[in-house]
Amino acid sequence: MSDKKVKPFIKSKFVIKGVEVRFSKGKGRGVFAIKPFKKNEIIECSPAIVIKHNKNLLCHTELSHYLFEGESNDHNDSNDTVLIGLGYTSIYNYAPEPNADFETHTDLVIIRATKDIDGGEEITVDYGWDIDTLYETGIYL
Repeated sequence: MSDKKVKPFIKSKFVIKGVEVRFSKGKGRGVFAIKPFKKNEIIECSPAIVIKHNKNLLCHTELSHYLFEGESNDHNDSNDTVLIGLGYTSIYNYAPEPNADFETHTDLVIIRATKDIDGGEEITVDYGWDIDTLYETGIYL
């Protein structure tokens, strides 16, 4: 999705409506829908802390479990930007067949439904990290 389609919505407000954090069996905290969400509906739009050029340092800390890959504005440089999502963005649990996905836009994290989600259902995402590579490199603690 282009920034042009997202920015008018984003400039108006940050959104965390229709969800709550509660216990998720076997996972700890999780984010649950308290109202239905339609496919492609934005569930959450929250600001993020942008961290440039320190990705490898952070990946060896507990924060590695809460990082989002960021955008690089320098086309000559590999992407060494990560985001720490605020709001609930870093609490969504992983699922191999998730019902939502995340997008990053400069200093924002957006959670969007990839299928219809019922009220009471846990909202999950695919983190997009290759777990085998993370273990091999020692990034995953």
